[in-house]
Order: sequence, then structure tokens, then C-alpha cells
Amino acid sequence: MCNGTTPFVYNLVSKEEYFSVNLFNTIVGSLGMCGNLFILFLFWKYKSLRENDSLRVFALLAFCDIFAAFGQVEFSLTHLVRQLTNACEATVLQCLLWSSAPTFGVQMGQIGLIAVAWDRLRVFKSAIVCTTRQHTRLYYAAPLLAVVYCLVTTGLLFPFVDLSGRPKTCNASDASPYFIAYWTMMSWVVSVTILAIYYRAYVLMRRILRSAILPDFARILILKQSEMTFTIQLILLVFVVLWVIPNALVVVAYVGVRLRIRTGALLYNLVLFLK
Repeated sequence: MCNGTTPFVYNLVSKEEYFSVNLFNTIVGSLGMCGNLFILFLFWKYKSLRENDSLRVFALLAFCDIFAAFGQVEFSLTHLVRQLTNACEATVLQCLLWSSAPTFGVQMGQIGLIAVAWDRLRVFKSAIVCTTRQHTRLYYAAPLLAVVYCLVTTGLLFPFVDLSGRPKTCNASDASPYFIAYWTMMSWVVSVTILAIYYRAYVLMRRILRSAILPDFARILILKQSEMTFTIQLILLVFVVLWVIPNALVVVAYVGVRLRIRTGALLYNLVLFLK
């Protein structure tokens, strides 16, 4: 019980809205975890699925998405339980988990997107160079490398967390600005990486199709993939407009806010509103 103090609920949100949002996020996140676990189960059970390179990337994406859903479930379910038990102050560990779990989940999801883009590039390269065992090993090593990378980079944010006051909302003295800037920077880096991979795949595809010494089997393979030309161009446009430019503006604006530049603060709030 709270012993007369205010129960744990975020400011400017009613208890009913707070409960409904956390319940909905918990259900959606749980369904996402179950769906992706089912995909991995099918991938583990049927050998024919594991022998397909592109399906291995799809399994990696499902693996990463499990962690993205876990971050959502952990954040929402913990808040839901605390509200149902009428809990008040959050511990230091809980505040760190609330900040780090969603960050870790977002990172895993973004790495999955990079894996899919890289697979498209591999398809065009395989028309000239056959897939080796080194590529196959990379598919199995990628999930472990992704987990280690996300754990390390998320842990680097902990020194910036000031929880000396431990407020009821875990909001005023935590590292929210740092996590916002970190999420934005990661999104920008990922978007630029995916943009570069897709552009490289597009250029390689056009170069291969113009080659006069291209083997027949390779030409057939590339022609089957050539219908993706328009899709790749559309993806490039979408990433530039919706990811690269807005996230770059947020980073610039955040720097302006930290340097106490008034224009930076206005731009920061505007971009966050648009996102």
C-alpha cells in the first residue's frame, strides 16, 4: 500500500487510460512473442526451411522481433502489475529495466531490418559468387552477435541515469533525454545503413544485367529479381523521407537543446510532434 502517498501513475494520464494502454500493449506484445516463437519452432522442426538462405534471414528477423516484443511486454506488464497492487515508488533496478528493455527491443528489431536488406544484396552477389559455408556460419552467428551488441550498447547508457531522487513516476530524474537521443541516433544509423545496402543492391543488379558475359543461370536469377527494381527505388525514397531526414533533424535539434539554442528546442519539439 502507499501509506497515504500518491499511487504510481504517470502524470497527465488518468488511471483508466493508463490501465487500458498497458493492458493493450501487454496483449499485443505477448501475441507478437508467441507468433515469432512459432516461426522459430517451424524453422527448427523442418530441415528444408533451414537450408534456404533467405528463410534463415527471415528466422533471424523473427528472433530479433521476439526481443522487441519482450521489451514492450516487460515495460507494460510491470507498470500494469504495479498499478494493480497500488504500488508507489519504483526501485532503481525497475527504473533501469523500464528504460533499457524497450531500448534493447528496438535495437534488435532494427538489426533484423538490416539483415533483410543485406539478404537482398546477397541475392545479387550470389549470381556471380556462389554462397560459401562462411555465409552460412554468419547466419547462425548473427543472432548471438546482435544480442551481445545490444546488451553492451544499452548498458553504456546506465552511467547517465540519475536515480538519486527516485520519483514516483521514474520520470523526472531518469535518463529519458539520453534514451530519446540514443533511439534517434540508432534509427538514423540503421536507416542510412539500410539505404546504402539497398542502393548497392540496385547498382549491382543493373551492372549484372548489362554484363555480356553473364552465365545463363545467373541471368535468369537476376531477371527474376529485376521486378524488385521499382520496389527498391520506393524503399530508398521512403527511408530517406521518413527515417533519414527526420531522425537527422532530431539529432541536430537535440544538440541545439543541450547547447541551449532556442531554435534547436523549437525544432526538437516540432520533429517529435511530426514523428
